[in-house]
Amino acid sequence: MKLATLCYLHPHKVPGGQQRIAYDLFQQAAKKFGRENSLFIASDFDSEPLKTAQSSRMVEVGAGEFVYVCRGYDFRFFTNFDYPGELEMIRLLESFRPDVIHMHHFLGFGLDFISFMRARLPDSRLVFTVHEFLSICHNNGHLRRKHDGGICGKVHAVDCQQCFPQERLDYFEHRKVFFGEMLSKFDGLSTVSEFARHTIEENLPLRKRVQVISNGPLRPREQAVRKRKFGSTDRCVIGFIGQVHPVKGVDLLLDAVSELVADGTVEARRIEVQIFGNLIDPAYREKLEARVAHTNGQSLKTTLRGVYSPTNLSSVFSDVDIVVVPSMWPESYCLTADEAILAKKTLVCANFPAVRERIKESKGTFFFESGSTKDLKRALVEAITSLEKGEWENPFSVQLSTPEALYESYESQLYREV
Repeated sequence: MKLATLCYLHPHKVPGGQQRIAYDLFQQAAKKFGRENSLFIASDFDSEPLKTAQSSRMVEVGAGEFVYVCRGYDFRFFTNFDYPGELEMIRLLESFRPDVIHMHHFLGFGLDFISFMRARLPDSRLVFTVHEFLSICHNNGHLRRKHDGGICGKVHAVDCQQCFPQERLDYFEHRKVFFGEMLSKFDGLSTVSEFARHTIEENLPLRKRVQVISNGPLRPREQAVRKRKFGSTDRCVIGFIGQVHPVKGVDLLLDAVSELVADGTVEARRIEVQIFGNLIDPAYREKLEARVAHTNGQSLKTTLRGVYSPTNLSSVFSDVDIVVVPSMWPESYCLTADEAILAKKTLVCANFPAVRERIKESKGTFFFESGSTKDLKRALVEAITSLEKGEWENPFSVQLSTPEALYESYESQLYREV
């Protein structure tokens, strides 16, 4: 089987779930079937101005691994106006003669590229994995209302217009129908959790059922070693690991930790906050840097550690004692929670449905109400106390898998016609 994998942004630059799962599947396909498999990674010129030849939008960064830099992408209507780039990409895709084309995102490629692939590669099986909710929610797929911070389970045009009053009311209904038709063009659809499947099928008029193929949890290559029990003089390092974005809850974490210090619940000398991840938005970067400077001025040590790679996760986790996942929106999966547990770290996680499908509260794993500073403070205090006692137990309610088994799940459930 020859597989062509399409994803948005490279996992070495943005190590999100979509990027890393797509990259792992490409590598497993190459291991099983050889280097006739291909990986196409889309970007846009503003976020990744690669130094490529002016005559080309493509650059090969590894065997069968290509980065396409779009120079004319419309993020409002998800349309690619880089026609020479699309033509160059489709010709390269045709040269691999793929049996299956697995698209993990339409950003960077364009929704129009789906019809292009269908027309030029009619014999290829075209499949799509929904990793997030951009097709459902106009607010960057976050399912979180701007005007009151509430979560939308059932997306309704009236609620959407309150977030975007500049849009006509019927725009949102047209958008829903359009995305339903677009996704129905694929031969197979999957997503990464039962929560995501229910949310997609509840909100889009699809003509086919969505398969659920979970991202994991994947068994680590090396067995993690639990750190020693904390003493009364040890400093506890609280870490955020992920894409640094306002709805990821970094501000909520800083609020909670600052209040714990201010009200005397925790001494400033006993805790430290480290934030790992890429700050893509310049305006948010400026705001967060000012926030971190202010926090440090209060004698609460806080550090922006910057970009990390999936290949050095063990080093990242070795610097952290408690991993906090303070997401303000209902994520479709959340790999960071899995990885924190596999590294045998104490975990404090927002209580969103997808993560509760596979992780239960236990010694060393604590949940809090998403968006609540008060409840996050409570969970952090419990986590610090548990860490000091050396408590930890496996909280997974499902069996661990492997990258090889994950690939086989995709091959049997999505790549082959059933």
